[in-house]
Amino acid sequence: LAYTLKGEPIVLALTGFDGANQARWFDPRTGKLTPAQPEKIADGQAIRFTPPDKQDWALYLATD
Repeated sequence: LAYTLKGEPIVLALTGFDGANQARWFDPRTGKLTPAQPEKIADGQAIRFTPPDKQDWALYLATD
């Protein structure tokens, strides 16, 4: 779980987090979840998640 204010992108290095298959944005204003589309950066060493808008958001990552 990661939190961002003002819709800033979240960049994560997910070493040791093998097999992530769910990434969702949680909107604290409405309680709704929205699928998150990751973008690989830095030669696959990090992943950037850009929120849907410039409000605050929580990023939820899960594995099976």
